[in-house]
Amino acid sequence: MPDRFIIPGDLTRIFVASDLDSPTLGERFRDGVTGSEYIFLTGVASTVAGDPVVWNAAFTTTRMSGADVGNIGIAMAATVASTKGWYQIYGNGSAKVVATGGVRVYASTVTGQLTATIVTGAIIHGMNTNPGTGNTVTGSLTSVSLSYPSVDRSSGSY
Repeated sequence: MPDRFIIPGDLTRIFVASDLDSPTLGERFRDGVTGSEYIFLTGVASTVAGDPVVWNAAFTTTRMSGADVGNIGIAMAATVASTKGWYQIYGNGSAKVVATGGVRVYASTVTGQLTATIVTGAIIHGMNTNPGTGNTVTGSLTSVSLSYPSVDRSSGSY
């Protein structure tokens, strides 16, 4: 597949079914400057930029909750039901995480948010908050480092 040329604003663009220039579901884009990587997925109701979502083989998403298992992406825009958009899966970005800087993150009991506290026993592999960042406000964005994150039902820490 040829490389897609994307201008910076396109990563926050929301696509609808009638868009003729829509990327293919599951298509990936790597930013040649930052090295960050994104995947094109179908949205889900109530998604806003920074929401962690779980995505599946059909490239559909579910806003992250404590019961989910699978691959994780971070919404780049308010990609709600019946729309499609880009989700970050690699590099430095911003996600809804209540945590101090430089820690690993876990699934939260709050849908669409992550935490530094083991609440549900679901550990997030491949995502940490960046040192010197963090927040304690529910729904706020925190700087994170992503490396193809996923969630499973293991508990504890490494």
